[in-house]
Amino acid sequence: MSNVNLNNKKSWSEKFKTSNQNFKVAFLSSTKNLIKFDLNNFSWEFLSSNVLRWIAVFTMFIDHAGLIARPSEVWFRIVGRLAFPIFAFLAGVGVNFSNRKLYYVLRFLVIGVIIQLFIIIFYFTVNRNTGLGPFYFNIMFTLFFGTLVGYVHYKNNIAGFALALILLVPFLLIDFLNTSVIVNNNLLNITIDYSTYGYLLILASYFSFYYAKKLNSKNWFIFFKVAFIALFLIISVLFIGFLQTMGNTQWYALFTIPLFLVYSKIKPYKNMVLNIWFLSAYALSFIIPALTVFSF
Repeated sequence: MSNVNLNNKKSWSEKFKTSNQNFKVAFLSSTKNLIKFDLNNFSWEFLSSNVLRWIAVFTMFIDHAGLIARPSEVWFRIVGRLAFPIFAFLAGVGVNFSNRKLYYVLRFLVIGVIIQLFIIIFYFTVNRNTGLGPFYFNIMFTLFFGTLVGYVHYKNNIAGFALALILLVPFLLIDFLNTSVIVNNNLLNITIDYSTYGYLLILASYFSFYYAKKLNSKNWFIFFKVAFIALFLIISVLFIGFLQTMGNTQWYALFTIPLFLVYSKIKPYKNMVLNIWFLSAYALSFIIPALTVFSF
C-alpha cells in the first residue's frame, strides 16, 4: 500500500512539474506570438484558445458580479455579453479537438449540476431577486446539450443531426411558451441560460469546424471562421432582432467577431493548475459575488 501511495505522489509531482515547465515554455512562446500574424490562416498567433478563455472568464466574472451584487447597473451585463459567444465557440472547437470527447462533454453536466444546487440554496436563503430561481438551468446545461450533439454526430452523423433536432424542441418550447411551475404558492418560470440562441451558437461552432476541415483545403481554417461568423450573425439577427427571445443588450456580443476572425489554431498549452481554475471559474463567478452580498 505504501509503495502505491509513493508512486501516486511521484506521479502527481511529475505531472505538476511537467505542467509548470509547459506553462513557462508556453508563456515565452505567447509573448513572441504577440507580434506574429499567420496570413495563411488569417490568425493572430497570440490569440489561442487559452487567451480567448481568459477573456471569457474575465467578462463572465464582471457579468455575474453585476447580476448578483449590482443588478441595477447595466454596464456589468453589457461587458458580460462578450463571455458566452466565446464559450460557445470554444465548446464547439473543443469537441472536435478533444481526444477524450465523452469526458469533455460530461464535465459540463457535472459542473452544471453542482452549480444548480448552489443556485437553489442561494435562492431560498439569500436573495430571490436575481432571476436565478430553482428552475433556472445554468449555462453549463446549454453547453452540455450542445457538445452532446457534437459528440454523437462525431460518432454517427445521422444520429447527431437527429439529436440536434430533438433537443431543439424543448429549447424552442422554453423560448416561446410560458413554461412555469408553482412552488410554495410562487409561480417559477422554467428557463435555461441563453436557450435556443446559445444552443445554436454551440452547434454553429461545432458544425462549421467539422465540415470546414472535411474540405481538405489549405484554407479550411479560414472557411471555418467565416462560416461560424456568418451563422453567428444569422442567429443573432433571428433571435435578438426578429424573435426577440434575447434582450437588446445581447447585440453587444457581436463585438467578439473580430476575436473569432483572427483566432489562432495553435494548440493550447496544458497546465494542471490552469485547467482546475478554468473548470471552477464558472462556480466561483457566482460564489464570490454571492459572498459579498451575504456579508453586507
